[in-house]
Amino acid sequence: MDSSRNELLFKKVCLYLLPIIAPLLFIVILEDILSTAKVKLFVEKNENQQILNIQQCRYGTQNVEEICHFVPRSYRDGQKLVLVLGDSTAAGYPDYRSNNFSSLLELSLNKTNQNFHRVENYASSCKDSDFVRRCFEKSLKARPDMVVIYTGHNDFTNRFHPHAISSLVQKVPWIFDLVTYLRFHSRTYSLVAEFFNDKSRPNGSYGINSEIEYQARHKEVTGHLIENFQIVSGIAEENKIKLVMIVPVSNLTEFEPPPRELNNVFFDTKRNQAMKLISDGRDNLKKGKTDLALFDFIKARDNDPVPSRLTTEAYKQLKTNFSDRDNLLLVDFEKELETTFPDKHKFGCDLFGGHETAQCDQFHLNARGHQLLSDFLLKNIQQKWPDF
Repeated sequence: MDSSRNELLFKKVCLYLLPIIAPLLFIVILEDILSTAKVKLFVEKNENQQILNIQQCRYGTQNVEEICHFVPRSYRDGQKLVLVLGDSTAAGYPDYRSNNFSSLLELSLNKTNQNFHRVENYASSCKDSDFVRRCFEKSLKARPDMVVIYTGHNDFTNRFHPHAISSLVQKVPWIFDLVTYLRFHSRTYSLVAEFFNDKSRPNGSYGINSEIEYQARHKEVTGHLIENFQIVSGIAEENKIKLVMIVPVSNLTEFEPPPRELNNVFFDTKRNQAMKLISDGRDNLKKGKTDLALFDFIKARDNDPVPSRLTTEAYKQLKTNFSDRDNLLLVDFEKELETTFPDKHKFGCDLFGGHETAQCDQFHLNARGHQLLSDFLLKNIQQKWPDF
């Protein structure tokens, strides 16, 4: 009797496990066949290397739970806590924690009141406004007095993938880990990815292939960026946190063309048009025709599809969406630079880049640029909140 029961139980267990074991066994056999047939892994294909590097930086290296690990703060410490959130520029790339605007701001704030202000930097390379919003939400346990945000560029560098996918990956990071594992270890994944690749579209399923797609993605990403900032602003107001949002700089004048993330026919065409204008501007500058050079540079910047310009456009829309709130300060650093340096064609490489990674770099400030931003921030903060 016991024997027949055990046999029945064994059959039931096998029946339940069959739908799991059978597909796994099939995949193991298929993997062996594909390996014998020398089918390349997804990661072994040259055209996928750069995609993987970008996605690994954006989603794989330190998710929001690892970076934004805040400790509950006691009011007994007697200090005002300022948090800096954002992307690689806010983090101080490529030197990161040394001599970036956040450390300089802390020094400036403490000149009159020694150790009265503490500035902590939680910015990270490759992260976008989704990351900033979620990090801001986690920061509430630290009860910050002020949060300074510098972000937006990476929202637009993410244009090759719909924001719904980006948001999902950041909210559920194990999905990214699973897909990454398959890309490095599964030839079946490589075969399936190749099968679903739309070869009729020169830039792939998520690429930008026309002006219509470009405008649609621009609208989508801009809307998503503004939505995240509206959420952040609402939380800041509710928790009586002073919120400072810095408009990222888009001054592309005498910069060399940055490397393209993907081979994209549509963007390369638009970029070539912009670079022709920059070349004309340089020629005019050499001839002493500074007004014509400036006209060429500005026209090139306005027509350039790189995310620096798109981000500034988004902030212009953002400015109209926010009323003049007591707890909100929108800092237009680009406008300040254009006021400080009337010859706009001259300030580019003096404030940005200058490091081994890029001698000229329209995204990342150098030491002089960080000092200027810190000074400008301090001036605006003291004007808005003189008692802070």
